[in-house]
Amino acid sequence: MRSPAAACKTYSLASAIFVIATAFLVLIGWIFFIPILRSTVPGAAPMKANGGLALIFAGTALILLLPEPTPKRPTGKYRLGQALALAVGLIGALTLIEYAFSWNLGIDRLFVRAVPGDVWSTRAFRMSATSALTLVLIGLSLLLLDFKIRARDWAAQVPAIAVSLIGLMVFVDYVYRGMTSYSIGNPALATLNSAIVFVLFGIGIVFARPDHGIMTVLAADSGAGGIARRLLVSMIVISFVIGPLTAAGQNRGYYDHAFGESLFTVFSVALISFVTLLTAIRLQRAEISQKEANKELQSEITERKAAEETIRLLSTPVLRLCEQLLILPIIGVIDAPRARQLTDQLLAAIRVNRAKVVVVDITGTASIDSTIAFHFLQTAEAAGLLGAKVILTGISKENAQTLVKIGVNMGNITIRGDLQSGIEEGERLLGFDLVKTKKRAV
Repeated sequence: MRSPAAACKTYSLASAIFVIATAFLVLIGWIFFIPILRSTVPGAAPMKANGGLALIFAGTALILLLPEPTPKRPTGKYRLGQALALAVGLIGALTLIEYAFSWNLGIDRLFVRAVPGDVWSTRAFRMSATSALTLVLIGLSLLLLDFKIRARDWAAQVPAIAVSLIGLMVFVDYVYRGMTSYSIGNPALATLNSAIVFVLFGIGIVFARPDHGIMTVLAADSGAGGIARRLLVSMIVISFVIGPLTAAGQNRGYYDHAFGESLFTVFSVALISFVTLLTAIRLQRAEISQKEANKELQSEITERKAAEETIRLLSTPVLRLCEQLLILPIIGVIDAPRARQLTDQLLAAIRVNRAKVVVVDITGTASIDSTIAFHFLQTAEAAGLLGAKVILTGISKENAQTLVKIGVNMGNITIRGDLQSGIEEGERLLGFDLVKTKKRAV
């Protein structure tokens, strides 16, 4: 199954291709004087030729900018995409300057000539102020696609969202006023096909970076991301399907305004309720799956702890050599938890076996630090309170140097070089040598 991030990238590419195709048809319509290609809807105002060219630049720029640049140096394609984005913003900015200062820079008639009988080729060549402003925002958002403000990467998403909102506002206005509401005398309103392109393309720019800004939530493969995506889709359906359908019924006289508002409200509530219910069902299933996974994980943790406890017990066995003499061979690394476990085992074995001598052999221990050394001292003192003497054997030269450097006083513990010497010392303390001497004398 494809990830949400990959789906966002695919939509972004598709929106760029759609914008290029739509704007290309507009240019073909102006070059060959085909009205339906220029306006999409019969009778509606056409997209201007320079606006179509700017949108071709914008769609191409998004395709070139879609692969994220390398940290070291952007590619030539990425630089070309930025140049095209700058051209888009420049076309929109020059048109706004024409409106602001009542200038005529001649950019409106670069690709179009007047044709007798074609009102759109003899008047109103200039794109609307709304379209010009939107082109500026598109160019800005494309230029800021990978720009960060104070380590935050939402700089491109703010103007891109504004582009979609402007397009949605114009589209809704067309729907509720009628598809041919645009007139030559109303230069502030964008055309219908421009509005559709703005809505889809603005979303495409936002989706181009699924790991930036608000997209970290929308494209997340999680419950929160799923809820956000479903709610977003429901809002789009309400704006582009339910609203236009109810408005179309009003415009055709099938019902009055009050009934149309009622239909819109009922359908909107029904859709949101359905999305909410569907989300709740999926969240419930995810919660059940999570609980089952937690139970399995807890069972694995319990089994692992039991296995670790068994390993610890086997790694520090207390062996009974003979009556009242125990041996504790220690192998491996000694950390604080293992040292505490070692002490508990040793004291328990001393009590059970009524031991008088314990030989602790650390030949298999790589290193001893001050904490472990002091722990040995405390263990020896605890064993002494139970009536047992501790003999420490197998200290390596490295451990001996370490104990001298850290200044640990091992005076309360008997130390022997190897395990055999320790056992002999333990037997001597228990009086085994004295018995053997008496037998030889007899």
